[in-house]
Amino acid sequence: MLKINYNKLFIHLALIACALVFILPFLWVLAASAMIIPPILIMFFFAQKTFVEGIALSGMKE
Repeated sequence: MLKINYNKLFIHLALIACALVFILPFLWVLAASAMIIPPILIMFFFAQKTFVEGIALSGMKE
C-alpha cells in the first residue's frame, strides 16, 4: 500500500494523490479542482505586481 503524507503536498498534488489512491469519481475531482483555483487566482491578483517584477528582474542581464 502506498503511504502518502498529505500534509506535506501542494494542494493540487494532494488532490491527484487522493483521486488515485481512493479512486474518486471524476466529477468529485473536477469539483475539488474548481474550489482550489479561485483562492490561487485571488492571491495572484493581489501579488501580481511583485510576481511580474520578480520575473522581469530574474531575466535581466547586467
